[in-house]
Amino acid sequence: MKRSCQHLCEAFQAAMDVLAKPWNGLIIATLDEGALRFGEIGERIDAISDRMLSSRLKELEALGLVVRRVLPGPPVRVEYELTDAGRGFSEVAQAISRWGTVLVESAARGAAAKGGAAAAGGRGAAAKGGAAVGGPGRTMAVGGPGRTMVVGGLGSTTTVGGLGRTAAGARAARKPPKARRPRARTAQAG
Repeated sequence: MKRSCQHLCEAFQAAMDVLAKPWNGLIIATLDEGALRFGEIGERIDAISDRMLSSRLKELEALGLVVRRVLPGPPVRVEYELTDAGRGFSEVAQAISRWGTVLVESAARGAAAKGGAAAAGGRGAAAKGGAAVGGPGRTMAVGGPGRTMVVGGLGSTTTVGGLGRTAAGARAARKPPKARRPRARTAQAG
């Protein structure tokens, strides 16, 4: 561990070293549901590539947060499960969710106070660091350059993107295109 902030606790910095890497928090939170096979983890975390998932699982295993088990076959299967240290993330995940709710509400209030800084369904608002806020059944996207947090409204799901995932926020905030009307044809006199 490289110590970067002398005024912060070494244990806090060790935890942040794990969470600062994209996908680690999502993988740990997904495995909190119980042991899963590689493909099952990939299905639950939509945008992660197999290569990245494999790399992150190896890192988390080396840190003692995840255990990889080979189950005898046929067919031979491999599953991943959290260790006791990995299961300790559950309380942290709940705290992050509570803080995420505060962030979304704060961004919505701040955008409303600025009188139009938030674009309800505005194109690319989340990608540019703005906030797009929807009503029940719609998606609320709050993000900044390089990072996006997408939190579903009533009846939606919750997704937190990693670094460089602002495109998802921009897509979530965009209105569907309007239907084009055919142009009226005029007869030309010849």
